[in-house]
Amino acid sequence: MIDEQSKPSASRRALLKSSIAMMSSGFAAIYAPVIWPSMKKSSTDNQRAIRTIENLWIPLSDGTRIAARMWLPVDAETSPVPAVLEYLPYRKRDRTRGHDEYYHGITAHQGYACLRVEIRGSGESTGLLDDEYLQQEQDDMLEIMRWIAEQPWCNGSIGMRGLSWSGINALQVAAQRPPELKAIITHGSTDDRFLLDAHYLGGSLSHFNISYGQAFMIVASLPPDPAIVGNKWKEEWLERLENLTPIIHRWTQHQKKDVYWKHGSVSENYKKIQCPVYAVNGFIDLYRDTVPRLLQHLNVPRKGFIGPGGHQCPDWSDPGPAVNFLHEEVRWWDHWLKGINTGVMEEPMLVAFMRDKAPAKVYPDTVPGRWVAEKQWPSSRIKDEIYYLNTSGLSRQAGQIETLTVEPNLSVGITHLGWTSAGSTESLLPGEQNEDDNNSLVLDSDVLKEDFEILGQPVVKLVISANKPVARVAIRLNEVDENGTSWLVTQGFLNLTHRGGHETPQALKPGTFYAVDVPLYMIAHRFRAGFRIRVSISESYWPMIWPSPELVKLTLRTAESQLILPIRPRGGEELEGFEFSEPAPRDETFLKVIEPGTQRLQRSGQDETIKVLSQSYYGDTGIIEISNTGTRMRGIDEYSVKINPSDPGSASWEACNTFSFMRGDWRIKVRVEFQMTSDKKYFYLKSSYIAYDNDDIVFENKWTDTIARYLN
Repeated sequence: MIDEQSKPSASRRALLKSSIAMMSSGFAAIYAPVIWPSMKKSSTDNQRAIRTIENLWIPLSDGTRIAARMWLPVDAETSPVPAVLEYLPYRKRDRTRGHDEYYHGITAHQGYACLRVEIRGSGESTGLLDDEYLQQEQDDMLEIMRWIAEQPWCNGSIGMRGLSWSGINALQVAAQRPPELKAIITHGSTDDRFLLDAHYLGGSLSHFNISYGQAFMIVASLPPDPAIVGNKWKEEWLERLENLTPIIHRWTQHQKKDVYWKHGSVSENYKKIQCPVYAVNGFIDLYRDTVPRLLQHLNVPRKGFIGPGGHQCPDWSDPGPAVNFLHEEVRWWDHWLKGINTGVMEEPMLVAFMRDKAPAKVYPDTVPGRWVAEKQWPSSRIKDEIYYLNTSGLSRQAGQIETLTVEPNLSVGITHLGWTSAGSTESLLPGEQNEDDNNSLVLDSDVLKEDFEILGQPVVKLVISANKPVARVAIRLNEVDENGTSWLVTQGFLNLTHRGGHETPQALKPGTFYAVDVPLYMIAHRFRAGFRIRVSISESYWPMIWPSPELVKLTLRTAESQLILPIRPRGGEELEGFEFSEPAPRDETFLKVIEPGTQRLQRSGQDETIKVLSQSYYGDTGIIEISNTGTRMRGIDEYSVKINPSDPGSASWEACNTFSFMRGDWRIKVRVEFQMTSDKKYFYLKSSYIAYDNDDIVFENKWTDTIARYLN
């Protein structure tokens, strides 16, 4: 057994890097007054005094009460201000309290009413939360906006911001065109719920469908806080529990881009969005393609920012460098909500971090590189450069048309569990790639004679066949250094039955060659002289993607297959001279570590007797106390994945997530367990849920489903 990560996490670092289910970006920051050094001078020289309203009730027409926390300038009722909203279900009272204090507290001091709004059925809001991004969620926000705009402290102008769920629904609400909404900032979001969300990668079922589904059940089932809602908290909690369904089962039933996924996908009609949009992400988050897609397809004032980190706001980027992006947010709000010329729209459309090295190679050190920009996106400055996939490797010239085979090996992918990097970056960053490369078809370039940089989405064009009707292809673009070690630059996936589109999958005809394009994820990277470019091709990528129903051998035709790289030339000073200040300081003293957390990632090699490859993870946040509420929290995430590299029917995923609250005699714990296996025809899913009030079980349920595989 190889123990890759087994150490107590530093108290504050643990808060920032717990699992996505814990909304890791939501624990470890709180407002502290700051003087803002940044790329541009702040539009507001004098900070306004604020007051905080712990809970504000927003009434809806159907009797539902929506809970919000608000930061408000003390003079707002006599001098009304614009409002900035964040709208999500991850519990303003506790789990995202630090995140909220940082973003909304500081922004309020710049002259904004900032509201952290709970979605219906979450936190203290009444009602039920049945799924993500329901039409009810959007309709509620339209009514909430009207209510806010009518309040004496609001001047009628509203902006929406958010990360992940709240970044996605900011786009969705913008597509509803409420007159009060003047601009949005969307971090770590998606415009296409099937293609770029936590369910399917390139049309293949992803393990994030499982891990995020577990997190969703925790979110949907936690009780309101008795300190806010009083004695009826348990009645409301039991109502939520009785409504609870295993959301993973529902998501797994929709294995193509059907009407279920089209709902809430603003890519179905970009023209519906008519307000300005600022799209933000990091280069180790697979949501990052949303940024260039929005810049390309929207026809409104827009900007993009892609940093070096993961599924986090840039102020907390891990790996770094982190930047004071909150200052840029206020410049954006000042421009669109206050009409102040901050210069934000005179700057280039896209700012991105050009990496000099892969993050995994240097972590935990800051990723070396620099900030670059493009005036427009897509940029006319960036030109495609073709490398042909020849039997001799990657070459600028096409060789003879021959065939190469990709032999089946289900162990490929074991060096890269992570996707969003919303949890432990140490665990989730892709490791050194030689182990996976040794089990893949590998094509290398000659040693590079000079540096060059790419910015955009590389594309691999393949002429390829499979010996089975259902097959996938996973492609990694790596950089091989002078020592022969291989590091992931970017990657892409395609379920080959989705070659004609994700709406209409079609089985492959074994032995028939198809021309397919496999776009890789957006990246900015400098390839260095003395290194090599490597394309690694495999049919599987476990455990990130569930394996095909049968072992598959792929065959590709060389010379007709190509790697296309988006080459970026160096620009003038206006495209190279960007600098950002350090993030605003955070006071974390309101978070007290009662018991430190820990994380362990363990992986086995192939056992010569049973030939099973396994991986397990244990993440414990420890016990964290919020001093100004007295609430203590603890979250524990566990999973185990196993596979025989020669048997796709051996794939299994088991997970257990628990979360608990403790305050006086209020002691709540919930536990969600899940197991998934498959054969050639079906996915087999088992879920269970237990809720405890003190040590008494107040609710439990089990669900079992057999779901037909639809070319997946």
